[in-house]
Amino acid sequence: MGYKTSIFVTQVDRNLLCGVCAGVFKKPLVTHCGHTYCQECLEYWLSAASHGDQTCPVCRRDVNLSKAAPVLALRGFIEGLSVECENAVNGCTMVLNLGDLESHLKNCGYTLVECSGCDEMISQSKIHEHESKCVKLNKTSVFNGRVEAEISAIQNELSKTKKSLQISEETVRRLQRSLRDLRVRKRVRVNHSTAMHSEDFDLAWDSEYSYGYSPRSIAHLSSFISRFLINKPPYVDPERIFTCLKRCFDYYHNCAAFWQDVHMLLATASASDWFTESQRETLDTCQEGGRQTIAKSFLKAHIDVPTNLSAQSLVTCDIPQDPLFPLCSMKIKGFNATWDQKCHGEKYKVDPNSLCSVIQYLSEIQAWCPVLPWRLHRNPFDVVTERQKATIQTNLSALLDKFEGDRYSWIRKRILGTWPHWIRAIEELGLRANFYGRKRKKILIYMSGMGEHKFFLDGAFMGGPLGELAQWCDLISALYILGHDLTISFHVEDVPSSLVHPASDGCARQTMEDGLDLIFTDIMGVMILAVQSGPDYSRHKCKLRALDSFGTDAEFNYKHYKEETPGGRSVWGDLDLQLAQFMTMYPHSPDNSFLGFAVPRRSQENKMFSKRPKTRQAALVYGKDPSFWEGYANYINTVKKYFSDVHATLGGTSESQRHYGVPEYVINHGIVNITMLIDLLESSKVFVGLGQPFEGPAALEALANGCFFLNPKYVPPLDRTNADFFAGKPLNRKITSQNPYAEVFVGKPFVQTVDINNLTEVEEALQEIINTKEEPHLPYEFTHVGMLERVNVYVENQDFCKPTNWPPMSELKMILGGEGEACVKACLKKQLTCEPKFFPSLNTKETLERVRFRCKSTVFRESILAPSMNIADNTCLLQSQPLLFSCRAAKPGVVRVCPCRSYRKEQVALCESC
Repeated sequence: MGYKTSIFVTQVDRNLLCGVCAGVFKKPLVTHCGHTYCQECLEYWLSAASHGDQTCPVCRRDVNLSKAAPVLALRGFIEGLSVECENAVNGCTMVLNLGDLESHLKNCGYTLVECSGCDEMISQSKIHEHESKCVKLNKTSVFNGRVEAEISAIQNELSKTKKSLQISEETVRRLQRSLRDLRVRKRVRVNHSTAMHSEDFDLAWDSEYSYGYSPRSIAHLSSFISRFLINKPPYVDPERIFTCLKRCFDYYHNCAAFWQDVHMLLATASASDWFTESQRETLDTCQEGGRQTIAKSFLKAHIDVPTNLSAQSLVTCDIPQDPLFPLCSMKIKGFNATWDQKCHGEKYKVDPNSLCSVIQYLSEIQAWCPVLPWRLHRNPFDVVTERQKATIQTNLSALLDKFEGDRYSWIRKRILGTWPHWIRAIEELGLRANFYGRKRKKILIYMSGMGEHKFFLDGAFMGGPLGELAQWCDLISALYILGHDLTISFHVEDVPSSLVHPASDGCARQTMEDGLDLIFTDIMGVMILAVQSGPDYSRHKCKLRALDSFGTDAEFNYKHYKEETPGGRSVWGDLDLQLAQFMTMYPHSPDNSFLGFAVPRRSQENKMFSKRPKTRQAALVYGKDPSFWEGYANYINTVKKYFSDVHATLGGTSESQRHYGVPEYVINHGIVNITMLIDLLESSKVFVGLGQPFEGPAALEALANGCFFLNPKYVPPLDRTNADFFAGKPLNRKITSQNPYAEVFVGKPFVQTVDINNLTEVEEALQEIINTKEEPHLPYEFTHVGMLERVNVYVENQDFCKPTNWPPMSELKMILGGEGEACVKACLKKQLTCEPKFFPSLNTKETLERVRFRCKSTVFRESILAPSMNIADNTCLLQSQPLLFSCRAAKPGVVRVCPCRSYRKEQVALCESC
């Protein structure tokens, strides 16, 4: 990429500007056709092209990189030009030759550095003086000192605890050695031992004493079990002894004063031959649970970590209730129906009659349930994988190499054409976001729909649908520049084998071999992976992120939803994902995650040299498919009354255009690339919608480049019951216009939403557009910086495999909705947005009391309305299926309790403290 023109003292001759990046030549190369480019730009341009399509960006003649020659004289001339220091805005007055700029910047005292206390950016020469007086830094230093002292104290206590555990474990090992020795001697001393044991036991054992109810019991039990370790007296009831052991554990293992004694008692009992194999397994489980409880008690005492563990939960099992594992109960209850003797019985030794055993299998081998509290060390998602640190990647060649072949040329050109925007975005975001300490994640990009449906890629240059393809390109660019390790696949054959081929024995794998952190795919990809991965699917499921342009609602996502849905079920639903795993094109619903796309626009530097006319006197019609124009001749004629030139970017033949009634006066440019589209938008005053395509990106591309949008209103609104396009989609949303986001979040005067069959309404909108002097504005969340920020936050914080505190619970604001009002609207009235992750925190009887619901009865039910109250009979509803929590749902007569949070201006996906 070339040098920015803004750093030069005088205006740079346009002959010194690269035709690819529009910057001043850096290491210029001249092609044999006579055109000059930056070396890096020319390499990128040619590497993006297929082998037979390597042409000059300007004249389109064939170009061979090996024949391009460096222009040393021109390079020397450019490096001799006078430039200002990049820190001129900070006060540096140095003017020097371009060739000396790099060495100057290394030592420039005006380079801004961040104060480690107050985050203020200070000149490098003044940072030491500032930090010596910075109040926040001093407070931070004091606080850090206290924290270090507390950490040191905790580490000392932890060290003591470890030593105590080591002593206990050494005692167990010593007892086990003694046991082996005693068993060898058992046969020759059995008669004498029996007599001695009987006598000693009678002295130590009190048959009337209720063992297990006082600390003295621990000592009594430890004493006589250790003395009669390998030959239990025949008149002692082992069931009663076992009950005593459980009592001691239940009552005292949580007590700091006795936990070590209890641990020793269990170790002694385990080393004896008094108990059955089943009882011995229970003792081992209790010992493991005791270690976990000890660690949790220590953390709670020193770091204030809350815990919901109870002693009873360590020796008995209940069906876990965890929003991250919404299908756990269903999988447990249906386990026997799916019993496989080879896998469940022989390989993993599951006891179908033991709830604990079934839960262990469904949580440690598969991932349908949370790991039991005393077996947290077996959590398959807590495996520590060594990862490199993520570093910013600006060299594009490694990414473009992943898209070889003519089929992917549109993708290469999109990525290459927008790459300067991504570089500027990462530079801007780097000034205010902390990119240090991030791990380089291993991410699979599986574009199943693009690979299986050939028209997406094959029709990219012929007017085919480009919205989804552009979104994929932008996501890939963002993940790549953030430094992550990407695997790209379009077909199931290219997906890592362990994802689509179960183990050779047909059983679930105990460990995953793919090492993937995230899987970005589409709905078709989710369906393919669910089938192909077989018994391993539950381990991959939480890593999935499904790109879903229009979004998915709760009632269509949950496969076992029993109530009727308007228009019936959807073939694209029933996936049972967390709703936030669906990533949408626009922020349709807070139930899904808003991924979005990045809108390309000409940089400020390039605008200086663009040939755009000073006044915009043309209209550009939004509709590449001639069939979109059918029936709208009067509408286009009305636009023509106000604009002398009406342009279009139509595909298809002239015959098809005439067939669908495209007016003869329309100036058609055919299917154009993004650069040509920007030129057309910058010379047009209004972008004229025809009603289709639905919710595409082009409306925002128009706004980004200063063009007003005439947005067709749907009367009545479209939904899955009255529009074929939406009939099969898994959503119950009503679409009010061609672009509802532009209608609601941008609005007048820049977006005029009109009934295009009402020509009076159309004319009024056109007059307002002509009379408006201000230029439209692109919302931040659709800029490259906005999308990059959002993707980075998602990758670093969004986790459906294990609990996270994102968004932080401190953001939760409980709002009571109005009668028949959805939580989306209830939160919006308070300048907040609904946050579905907080629903479980409000799904309690205590919450219903706090909002002063006068509940005649409270029931748990699978419902998209919970938590709520029906005002007709004062029946209160709590959720029994977390997959059905919904921000969008509403019903007349129902008042909902809503979880809301703050959001950043023009970045609704992120809260103010996120």
